[in-house]
Amino acid sequence: MALDLIHSDPPAVPRPWLAGGLHYVGSTAVPGLVAKPILDMIAGVRDLTDASAAIGALAALSYAHAEHRPRALCFYKPAGAAPQHHSCHLHLTAPGSDLWRERLAFRDALRADPELARVPCPYRNKRRGRRRRAEAMTANPAGAMQVEIDGVAASPDQLRAAALGGYGHFTAMQVRGGRVRAFGRHLDRLDAANRELFGAGIDAAAVRDHIRHALGDDICDASVRVYVLEADRSPFTLVTVRPPGGMPGAPWKLRAVPYQRSLAHIKHTGDFGQRYYQRLAHARGFDEALLTGPDAIISEGSITNVGFFDGAEVIWPAAPALAGITMQLLERALADHGLPSRRAHVRLTDLGSFAAVFVTNARGIAPVGQVDDLSLTAATGFMRRLAEAYESAGWDSI
Repeated sequence: MALDLIHSDPPAVPRPWLAGGLHYVGSTAVPGLVAKPILDMIAGVRDLTDASAAIGALAALSYAHAEHRPRALCFYKPAGAAPQHHSCHLHLTAPGSDLWRERLAFRDALRADPELARVPCPYRNKRRGRRRRAEAMTANPAGAMQVEIDGVAASPDQLRAAALGGYGHFTAMQVRGGRVRAFGRHLDRLDAANRELFGAGIDAAAVRDHIRHALGDDICDASVRVYVLEADRSPFTLVTVRPPGGMPGAPWKLRAVPYQRSLAHIKHTGDFGQRYYQRLAHARGFDEALLTGPDAIISEGSITNVGFFDGAEVIWPAAPALAGITMQLLERALADHGLPSRRAHVRLTDLGSFAAVFVTNARGIAPVGQVDDLSLTAATGFMRRLAEAYESAGWDSI
């Protein structure tokens, strides 16, 4: 790819926040280097929280937001109809961050040493393998790049048995750079659910090894799910690895439905009503189903927790709901930032009284802009504090 083509598509939106310039990195930034057809860019910004306002603006230029590393905002521009094919990558981060130093130092080293640039790159070969696995996802009914059972690639018979079974539990996490936010909490969730469903705790070391094996040495960023499912003799552990995901930047639209999950405190498999109402909400143009119980008391979303800000405190529903990992992280982080949380019953008729409504799940946080026919406006200052609290949560090595 000719270098002069690189300069034909620089995103203008981040410029109000730039503090270190916009730089082209990766193979397309090195003259004479065989390059993949993707433009890699990195931009230095003064304040990452302020720069998060670029998510919506870049979306208007067809850039999608995806979580990558702590202290960085990652965007990609799809190339054509296949979502796994990208034409551009853009990272926003503070000048001097680890990501900033790594990308610029590697590019500069290749530019300065033609011999180094000609050395075959195992990483690029691994990327080709990863691309082939991503393209093969469409042939996998689970939509997974990799599916392993107890640390071994799943056989068709094992997948068939897993599909026919319906008793088990799981946890979902985003992996960035081989790390996970609050990985220990995911293990605690699996252990507690396993004791309740199967009468014994999990082997945390084995679960960790299964995740590492499924990721291999070539996948650093991914969406990972760990299932513990019923089998004839004893439960087995199934790990799926999919492309990394991020929370859509635009405010969410929720459709209220009269449904509550059974055993809501467990992240269990096989909830027909949960998926039914989620599909119904999507079919009617909404992003998510908002589950409610008697007297229109709000409990949770079909795949999210929902929170409310009354101007002084964050309120989480007291109705039966899963204590999501991101919700748990936010409760602690918000308290560290001087913003208390509490539980209370919240009804649909209360929604208009809140300064902000938001949703959380493993992919992040997002404001809610509409529930049924009610339009909501999120307090910008609060959402910034929420983002700061979320970004302050630590990442753990797997």
